[in-house]
Order: sequence, then C-alpha cells, then structure tokens
Amino acid sequence: MTAAAAPRRRPLTALTSLATLLAVVLAGLLCVAGPAAADTRPTLAPDESLSVASQAAGWLAGSIVGSDGAVHDPSGKSDPVTTAWAALAMRATGLEPESTRPAGWLEQHPDALARDSGRDSPAGLAMLILTARAENRPAEAFGGQDLVARLLATRGPDGLFGPVTILPNSDPVGGVASRQGLVLSALGSAGRTDAGAADWLEQRQCPDGGWQFRRVDPTSSCSATPDVTGYAMMGLAAVGREVPRRAIRALERMQQPDGGFGLNGTVSDSLGTALALQGLIAAGQDPNTQQWRKGTGADSATPFDVLLRFATDTSGGFSLQPNGPPDPSLTSRVIPAAAGQPLPLAAPDPLGADSSGQDPTSSGTTTTSATSTSSDSFSAISLLGAGAVALAVIGVVYGVRRRRQAI
Repeated sequence: MTAAAAPRRRPLTALTSLATLLAVVLAGLLCVAGPAAADTRPTLAPDESLSVASQAAGWLAGSIVGSDGAVHDPSGKSDPVTTAWAALAMRATGLEPESTRPAGWLEQHPDALARDSGRDSPAGLAMLILTARAENRPAEAFGGQDLVARLLATRGPDGLFGPVTILPNSDPVGGVASRQGLVLSALGSAGRTDAGAADWLEQRQCPDGGWQFRRVDPTSSCSATPDVTGYAMMGLAAVGREVPRRAIRALERMQQPDGGFGLNGTVSDSLGTALALQGLIAAGQDPNTQQWRKGTGADSATPFDVLLRFATDTSGGFSLQPNGPPDPSLTSRVIPAAAGQPLPLAAPDPLGADSSGQDPTSSGTTTTSATSTSSDSFSAISLLGAGAVALAVIGVVYGVRRRRQAI
C-alpha cells in the first residue's frame, strides 16, 4: 500500500516545491521593490556635505527638539516656525523616524504656525503643507485641517498671498516675495499650480534678473538678493514654471569671490549661500560644476564647499558666520541645502494634477533632484504579472508530471 501510494504524492511534492520557489521569487521581488519604492531623493550634494548635514540634523533631533516634539526658544516658549524647519531638515537627511516628532507636534498645534497677528499666515500654512507632504501626509487633512483650502483663502485677486507688508513672526527671511515663493513651493508639493500667483512673482522680478524683498510694485527700482531669489526660483519650479535664465545669471553676478552668497551682498553667509544653492538646484543647475566654482588652488570652492565653513561647531550646528555659536533656527534652514534638497521635499508633477487652482497650461517644466518618478519603483501590476507567469509554469510542469505518471 505504501509503495502504491508513493507515485501519487510526487506531483504534490513537485507542486509544493514549485510553489515554494514562487514564494521565494515573489519575496525577492518585494525585497527589491521595497527600497526602490521608498522616499529616496537623488542629490547633487557631495558626500562631505551630506555627512555634515546629517550630523547637524542629528544635533537638532538629539539636543534641540524637546520631549514634546517642539523646538523651544531660550525662554522655554515653543517656536513653531523652527519646529517646521527642523522637521524638514530631518526629512531632507533621511532621519525620517526623528522627523515625525516635530511633525506630530505641528499636527497637534496647527494654528501655532498657521496664525500670525490674528490672521491666517500664508507662509505659516505653506510651512505646514510642506511638512505634511514631506511626511507623505495629505495636506487637506493634516491636524484636522484642510490646509490647502485655508491657504487659498489668503490669496488676493492680484495673485499675492497675504498682505503687502511682512507678517512679524511667520514670514520667511526676505519678505513678501520670499513668502510668495514659499507658498508656490507648498502648492507644488500638494500637486497644485496657480498661474496668477506665479505671474505675480514673475512680474516682481528685478531688472537685474533676481528678486528683492521690498519690491511689491513692479515699476519700482530694486536690487536683487540671493535669499529672495532662491525662494522665488524654488517656488516657480515647484509649480511647473521654467525658471527664467536671467535669474540664474543674476545669481552668477551675486556670487562672492569665495564661492558663496551673502544676504548683504558683500560677505558670504550660511543662509544666503543655502538659499542660492537651493534655487540653483531647483532651476536644474549643478553647483558642483566649474561655472559655480570660484578661486584657485587651495582656495577653490563651490557653494557647497562654502556652506561647510559655517558648520565649525563640534555639535554639528551651523552659524551665520564661521566659528560662531550654532544657531538652531538657522541650522534647521540650512540643512536641506547642505543635503542638496530644494523645496518642496516631495513634489508631485503639478502639470498632471486635476484640482482647483491649477494651471495645466503652465509653460515649461523643471525637474529637480527631489522629485521621484514612477520608474524608480516596481508596481503591484508587475509583481502580479510575475506571479501569474510563475503559476502558469507550475501548471505546465504539473500537467507534464501527471501525463508521465499516467504512462
């Protein structure tokens, strides 16, 4: 009886073996697909710059972010603006578990950043949207708020978000034009475009090609600064506008002989260099090329090289000038640039979206290193197809074995 039963178990054994093989193959595919589908962001930052950025982000996570997830000022009061920048800094360097702490605090206290001087702050709402999208969360349901709807409600008929004056707490360094660029970056991260808002910003471009924080009247004279120009370039790129070539030429003229950029236009500093770097990357430039390298011999430096000169503290933080004490607020703003990441950190293609406030006919697209594409990962359809092929093979083998046994 035992000998007679044995042949009938062979097909089952073969089928089991093949099924096991199929499981192994599919598991392997899933293992391969896992990292590829993760939020990986290619970067132009050199290894040393990435290392310094990671160390600085670790300093923020380990020493600056409080036990409640917020960053606090010296008096102990929570600082929602720096908390948002810190979350983005950690995300930009891959400290994703750590970034959930400040992001979680913001989700629990959205109005701490969204409100400024008794009104909704476009820049504060933009920061919340950028944080939510960097955490791969919908901005329409972050902290129980539809942040996108609230942001759009601050838009004026001329396309400007917010007032023509600077809000005291939440406007980024650089003023109204910087705010408009930050808002466009946020809209881009949420898959939106706004032709009128982008037009407003383009029309405030200075004759020299850059942007200045004071210019809200397009007929007034102005002289561009690298920080405002960086914000504007990132914002235009985020909503699918081609960054004007003359904006890149403006940064070329503003670059200092040491390779950096300065807020006051004469001496390089960390914030001016960081924002110019981000603007260049958003515009499709590679700051590592000879075009952006200044000096000769041992003094030769790219903007990335210059940025590292402001990270001289052993803690890992950045200062505005070399050898100064580390500044948590400044450090959180500089880290994404040192990591080679412009804003937004997560940006769906705005030209392919279909939501209110969008402009599918915007001319020109700019692809940044922070944008991931579907070609970077396997799809579920591919895995199912592989499984179907493997099952078909199993069926054929099983049928052949049965026919051989029947003979």
